[in-house]
Amino acid sequence: MTDVASSVTERATSESRPRRLLERAVVFVPVLVQALIVIREFSQWKPVWAWYADPGYQNLLAGASLISGGSPALVYHPGTSFQWFTGIVERLAFVFVGDGSFFTSVVGDPESYTLAVGVVVAVIFIGSLSFAAWRMVNLVGVWPSLVFQLLILWGLPVIANARYQLWPESLVLSCAVIVIAILVPLLLPRPSSPSLRLVITLGVVCALGLTAKILFVPIILMCLVVLPVRRWIAYLSAVVVTTLVVLLPIHDRWPDMWQWFANIFTKPGRHGGAGDWSPIHNFVEGNLALAGYYRWSVPVAVSLVVATAVVAFLQARRDSISVRPTVAVILAVTLVVAVTAKQSEVRDLVLVVPLLALLAAHLVQRGQSLPIPPRASLAVGVAATTVASFLALHGIVHHANFDKEEQRSIASIVDDARLVDSLVATGSWAQGYNVWTVQNALMFGSNDALMLRLETADDLINAEVRQKYPNALYFDLWSRTFQTIDEASKLRVLACGELQDRLARGPFGIVVESAGHVLVDPESGEMVLAGGSATFDGPTPVGRYFSYRLTNISCGQ
Repeated sequence: MTDVASSVTERATSESRPRRLLERAVVFVPVLVQALIVIREFSQWKPVWAWYADPGYQNLLAGASLISGGSPALVYHPGTSFQWFTGIVERLAFVFVGDGSFFTSVVGDPESYTLAVGVVVAVIFIGSLSFAAWRMVNLVGVWPSLVFQLLILWGLPVIANARYQLWPESLVLSCAVIVIAILVPLLLPRPSSPSLRLVITLGVVCALGLTAKILFVPIILMCLVVLPVRRWIAYLSAVVVTTLVVLLPIHDRWPDMWQWFANIFTKPGRHGGAGDWSPIHNFVEGNLALAGYYRWSVPVAVSLVVATAVVAFLQARRDSISVRPTVAVILAVTLVVAVTAKQSEVRDLVLVVPLLALLAAHLVQRGQSLPIPPRASLAVGVAATTVASFLALHGIVHHANFDKEEQRSIASIVDDARLVDSLVATGSWAQGYNVWTVQNALMFGSNDALMLRLETADDLINAEVRQKYPNALYFDLWSRTFQTIDEASKLRVLACGELQDRLARGPFGIVVESAGHVLVDPESGEMVLAGGSATFDGPTPVGRYFSYRLTNISCGQ
């Protein structure tokens, strides 16, 4: 009798093994789709300088400086963990493709190093999705895991450039997915007690996300709500210690960093700028912008919250432990969306995607754990996956449309860059923010246009930028100053008298993105500069940009 029972068990196990393998393979299909899309986009690589040099080249050069013992100027997000990551990849890439000194190689061929960083970022992102798929399918089953991965695909238009570009959001996104994967056991209706090792790992990953961008805070708070109170000390200690280790090399920049964050939290404008604060207007505008990328984000999010509340109410066991994960995820989503009150860009909302995907997966898992027949449980999984598949398909198509438009825009910017380069080659011309050429991207990368203390801009990369572009000038739109890298490799503001000397030697002027970037005194009709004013010819169109040739400079006004 025992032999018969054993035989039946073995036969059932052998029959279920192919099914289990098939289920796991299906869960990884959306991950494979993500990988194929990224590979296709690498084959159509967009030059970072022509796409968004802020903060692409800043992070590229800051990473090279940081890994070499420097203290980069870009510390405001703070972005340091991502710069560490960028610098490490650059150093490794230099071993294989470098020529001459490290800095000379980076400045001489920045796009090769950008591509190398992008490839590693993409591998980490796909790896984080694979890790989440593996954890979820083993701990909560096929349907919640599949829904999570499909809804990440739905968010492609939002996360598109955080999968491989030189933005701190790239690390924020991957860290968030890894945190979600680690938290899976704690999101169960009957959560297991987290081990000390799991809690410390969670703290380390959260610290890396936090030091990439402060917008990671909602994930940290979500972890606090989910974790048992007795584990808070270990978790927070891991976060604090790791954060200090990451930020220690830029300790001389801490005052600037603290001032930056103080401005953000105390002043109404974006990035702590002056202006009237209209939080409701900003909130509406921000969510309309998000909805333009993330179609149906509002109705889907509201439906998820309502359905989650209903399922939580129907649960036979409604104590604080079982409800805590639901509250944690909804709180995190709410905090991310609330950021729009400060005139946020869509990339500031990148965490909406994995959090909504997690909320949906958690809803499916809880729905299937209700006391319902197996067929009803299966119906819940199939229905949720059907809706998620539709959303995923829409996300893929919507992203492809965005990508086509972006490719056309990049091609136009590259053509216009040739016009600007030909103009700059004829004399001394300063380029302003959002004039995308390789020279300007490198100058902008050496300089943080919002830096509070220019005299501290001693980035180790400056000497190489000066060597490649000895006459390069950067026009700061905010301070109305002309900046150059001097012989001591310091980023320095040119005095008004020096501008007069340059004008005496030949053609001199500025190239800006729009006429609004030039301040003209309405009474005198002269351009307002720091420490003086100038008469000019222009604006003259140069592709999408505008040039102003200075004809006379007056100082002391």
